[in-house]
Amino acid sequence: MFSWFTSKSVKRTPELLQDPYAVYDLKFLEWEQREVLSQQQKVCICVEKSRKKENKTFELILKKDRILVFVLFRDVSKERVEALFHSVKKILNIVSEGIATKKPLVIAPLLREIVDSIRSNPHWTSAHIAAKTGLDNLFINSPNDITCNLNAQKEPDFSTPLHLVIQSGRVSTTKALLALKPRLDLKDKKLNTALHFAAMSEKDILVLILKEPNIFETLKWRNKKHCTALHLSCFANKSDNVLEFLRFGMTVQMMTVSSPEKKQKTLFDDKKIIRFTQEDIDDLDTEDMIYGGTPLHWVKHRRTLDKLLKMGFGLDVVNVMGETALYTMVKRLRLKCMIALLYNGAGVQVSNRSGDCPLHCAVKAADVTSTQALIVFDANIDAINKKKESARRMAAKVEQADHQMVLYLLTAIGAKRCDSQMKGCSPGCAHNGTYEGKPYHRWPLYHNETLYKEGLLEPVIREALKRQNQPKDDKSRRVRMICLDGMHSRRYILITFYINIFYLTVSGIRGLITIQIIEKINSIKFKHKLKKYFFEN
Repeated sequence: MFSWFTSKSVKRTPELLQDPYAVYDLKFLEWEQREVLSQQQKVCICVEKSRKKENKTFELILKKDRILVFVLFRDVSKERVEALFHSVKKILNIVSEGIATKKPLVIAPLLREIVDSIRSNPHWTSAHIAAKTGLDNLFINSPNDITCNLNAQKEPDFSTPLHLVIQSGRVSTTKALLALKPRLDLKDKKLNTALHFAAMSEKDILVLILKEPNIFETLKWRNKKHCTALHLSCFANKSDNVLEFLRFGMTVQMMTVSSPEKKQKTLFDDKKIIRFTQEDIDDLDTEDMIYGGTPLHWVKHRRTLDKLLKMGFGLDVVNVMGETALYTMVKRLRLKCMIALLYNGAGVQVSNRSGDCPLHCAVKAADVTSTQALIVFDANIDAINKKKESARRMAAKVEQADHQMVLYLLTAIGAKRCDSQMKGCSPGCAHNGTYEGKPYHRWPLYHNETLYKEGLLEPVIREALKRQNQPKDDKSRRVRMICLDGMHSRRYILITFYINIFYLTVSGIRGLITIQIIEKINSIKFKHKLKKYFFEN
């Protein structure tokens, strides 16, 4: 009962009084000095009794109860005050019942928001204003003016109260409104549903919407920009919401967040609903979700990648940056995931919006191992991006040691230099240049290895082709080996296979070249067997 004496009032600073729409409370004695000119329930037009006629200021006042009285607007023109009075009185009388607090410092800004919302959106109903300003009590008590306008769509944007409350991010108000069972299939002018707005709002609000019945079909709906709800979660960088969608369960097609204008096809039947476990969620990186793509773009570990590949996600689906999952793995230096994608047939020549292929990305990062792997899987070493840059040119223009090793690698496998018309070339890529990079100091050179030189000069290849055509004797089969290594001992891989060619042991760059020789000699079937053995063991 003593709150009137103890609660703090709104301070009427000069800055506040300069704004005619600033809201502040009146003390009891100040209210007694007002003369009421017009009134409808709690809203009235007043003027100070003590003021002279030429100095009178007309005020729009809300008398919430005997104690709480607020000035909403003031002007020397009675006509302007009356115009605002007629536009706000009906809604203000309804929504003011939803204000439960007795603190003027809380009520004043809330009334200002209500009046501003009515002024900006004269077509809105009381349900719209209550949703916009977060008046939970109105939805809990459910007066008739609220329930009858629960699904109302008003110009100019045709938003419903549910759309507005979700956009405001108020969880408690959303819960109170959903208890009244509003329609979730209504679309605004841009074809956004409640789920679209929830995808860009707080995670708790999205969880509430996903619990509603018959919401699954809404996951497929696209707005005017051809975006599903999952698209909007990605593009709004709401990674928690993206993960919530994956937990809820979607089809492969729904989880494919490519460019909105393009509908990417999936490998498997799109009727199966896939739900991510917590282990799957833990293996996803949220950093790249903003660009869309598929979960293949976001995965961090091989164990989950293998699961996703079995689900049927498209290997060459691109995100909004034009990057495939393979490109992302090269960019993030996830070698195991990159190898798995290559083995399963990911395209090595799919370029992004800048025209860069995965090989360009690997060379930019001076990642020797990724560069070697991409070359083994038939990456075009002379591919050119939109800046007319090849992988060799990228490696040559950076003087760091790692880039010079990549340059040496590209040179060893025959990467072309820039043509004579290209300008700004460095010695490593210039048409008439001689610099070819620097090898890693642990890479053996094998200057005296005649067998290797013969392999490059083709006679060994011709001899092997002759032997292939001769009848095979199972008793004469012998074990042959190829040993390939990168920069570190952990990269060593031993391949044992049966073939009637010759015994070779090479390392580093030469191992890659030997792979190319074997591919020339043997059939495509053998090539795939070799790669399978290489990357599964």
